[in-house]
Amino acid sequence: MSSMSRARKEPGFYRTLNSVSSADAAPRPKKRKLCGQSEAVFAASRLLQKRKKGGVIEYLVEWRGYSSYDSSWECVDNVSDDLISAYEGTKVFDVPAEDLFRAADAIRVAVQRQLRSQCRKAEAVPCAREVLFLWFRKEGRTGPNFALEAEDFPALYFPAGWDCSMDRHGQGQRVSYPITLKPTLRRSPRCFIRSPGGDIVEGRRSVSPFVLIQFAAVQSHI
Repeated sequence: MSSMSRARKEPGFYRTLNSVSSADAAPRPKKRKLCGQSEAVFAASRLLQKRKKGGVIEYLVEWRGYSSYDSSWECVDNVSDDLISAYEGTKVFDVPAEDLFRAADAIRVAVQRQLRSQCRKAEAVPCAREVLFLWFRKEGRTGPNFALEAEDFPALYFPAGWDCSMDRHGQGQRVSYPITLKPTLRRSPRCFIRSPGGDIVEGRRSVSPFVLIQFAAVQSHI
C-alpha cells in the first residue's frame, strides 16, 4: 500500500495518467505521436499507398490483427525500412503459401471469366503488391505495372492450360500475351455517421489491395 501511495505522488504521475486513454488500443494516426510516454507500437501487415503531404512522405498502413477500416496514414519516420522495401519492390520478402495460392486462384478465375465474356474491360481481383513483386519483379523491369508473357507465370501456381477456355469440342479462346497486371486499391463507398458530439462526419473507409487484369484474346482450338 505504501509503495502505491509513493508512486501516485511521483512527479508527472497525473500528467502521464491523463495522457493515456482507451483509444490508445486502436492503430489510428492520432495515437502514433513521436513524443510522450503514451505512444503505442503496433504491428503492420503491409503498406498500401504512398503520398506526400506538407512536404512529408506518408504511407497508408494496414495493421496486423485489425480491420481494413483501421488502415491509417503514417509518417515515413514511423515505418520500418523492411515495409518500405516490400512496398517499393526493392527487396523481396517471403509470402505465406496460402496467400500465394489465393492470389493465383483469383487471377486464374478472372482470366477464365474474361475469356468466356465478350467484354475485355480490366477486372480487379484481390492481390497484394508483394505477391506480384515476388512472382514477377525482374532486373530491368521497372514501374508498378507488369506486362507479362506466358513464361513469366510460375508453373506451380499457373499450370498448363490456365490461360485457355475451351468447350468439349476443343473450341474456345486463349490469352494473347502480354497480360497487364496493375496494382491498385479498392475502397468501400463513402458514408457519413453522427459523431458523439452530434455532428455529421465522414466515416472511415475500408481499403484493400487489388490488381487490375487486362489482356487480348484470340480464337483457339485443340
